[in-house]
Amino acid sequence: MNIKFLGLAGGISLAALSTVQAVPSQFGLYLDAGGGNTSFVGITGGSSVFDQSLGGWNLIVTVGTTLSGGSNPAMDLQVYANGTQASGDLKIYYSDGNFGPSSGTYILNSTVFSSPGVAISAGYSTTDTPFGNYSNLGGYSIPPNGQISGNLTAQGPYSMTIYNDLAPGQTISLDTSLSVPDGGSTAILLGIALSCMGLFFIRKPISA
Repeated sequence: MNIKFLGLAGGISLAALSTVQAVPSQFGLYLDAGGGNTSFVGITGGSSVFDQSLGGWNLIVTVGTTLSGGSNPAMDLQVYANGTQASGDLKIYYSDGNFGPSSGTYILNSTVFSSPGVAISAGYSTTDTPFGNYSNLGGYSIPPNGQISGNLTAQGPYSMTIYNDLAPGQTISLDTSLSVPDGGSTAILLGIALSCMGLFFIRKPISA
């Protein structure tokens, strides 16, 4: 098993994930390209960044960001990955916690910028466990761009996880956000972050 730990910092459940690979015990970004090729990046300054190749997937640029916490968490997962020479799926998880108490409507939203072929889901864990659940809030496949919403009531602390499953044989660029909005400021912060990250992905060179 080849597990890389980079920059360490402080439905489908954790049990199901742990049968495949060792699950990190800290919050952050976790990638699994199959065949024992995994990598974990802890959260530093509100973000986790991975910019390497992994298990046949080339030029993976993945940024997980927590824009706000507390009762109105907002998380964002930006992905660019060249899988034209990959033979298996690339599974990406971004998890953070110590959220709550919350009582409101959660929103899971995805936007595709290039060739799609992705399964999206999200979940939350009332035990505040890193990667504790990544499907109990629901999910969908893209294309097209997708969005789901529903009620989330949790006393806290609780954790949330965004999950992307990328099919091989294509170049994929997408953004997925998960939030429990407060009625205004979270949406503004998310819009600013997406604008900045959109420029980053446009400027990133694409290699075959």
